[in-house]
Amino acid sequence: MEGSYNNFSIGNGFEYYPLGIKIRRIYSSSFMDNFSPYGGLAFGVNFVTPDATSSLPGGLSDPNNVFPTFISESSSNGIDLESQVALSLNFQVGARYKINDQSDIFLESSWMFFDNDFVDGLSPVGPQNKNDDWAWGINVGYTYIFF
Repeated sequence: MEGSYNNFSIGNGFEYYPLGIKIRRIYSSSFMDNFSPYGGLAFGVNFVTPDATSSLPGGLSDPNNVFPTFISESSSNGIDLESQVALSLNFQVGARYKINDQSDIFLESSWMFFDNDFVDGLSPVGPQNKNDDWAWGINVGYTYIFF
């Protein structure tokens, strides 16, 4: 069995810079003058499309090809590969570093907690399935400031 999901997210959030925001400051040769750690909290709306396949004869429609944890008589558990909308809460911790007056680079660790257990298309049946889906990732980026 193989699976994946696509996620398009739109959201808004807050970032807190304990050492101060250094976006508008002029570039300095001192490392600490250009370094700015932060933490953040965001809310998002996610448009997800899960996908799962099996290379065995009969695919996922054959119960012999699916692990028993994902077979359910109820529509609230098991496998659901329909596109859907899920809300998320995003926690992030990262750091920005000012390269010059208009450019920053950043490194961020981000954890998204979804309000839905079918973001990946799978929801195990049984007491072991206590939480909704979540995702964790590392983001590396570049920020160009136009003003």
